[in-house]
Amino acid sequence: MLPHQIRITFMVYFDLMFIEGILFLITVIALLGLTMVTRLIFNQGARSAHTILKILSYQIVSYTSNRFQIEIIFSDGEGITHAISPEFNEAKITLNPG
Repeated sequence: MLPHQIRITFMVYFDLMFIEGILFLITVIALLGLTMVTRLIFNQGARSAHTILKILSYQIVSYTSNRFQIEIIFSDGEGITHAISPEFNEAKITLNPG
């Protein structure tokens, strides 16, 4: 008899944070405390919707390629969240602006 696969979905929290004047995009998988951090470079439009979408997508792909099923992403209400949420809706991931 083969073992049954168990599907576990996770919630991810993301935030833009300044640490000693340096901007980072940080994601954390709830319950596991698994954290991923990417430094954002100011002169490359660090806070633009395109940049945030690109980096957040990269982090989510990194999680899902390691078999973490992401269902919802929470933020603290960053204004950029509304601009990028349609992209995640297409991937069946809900982006909740908090």
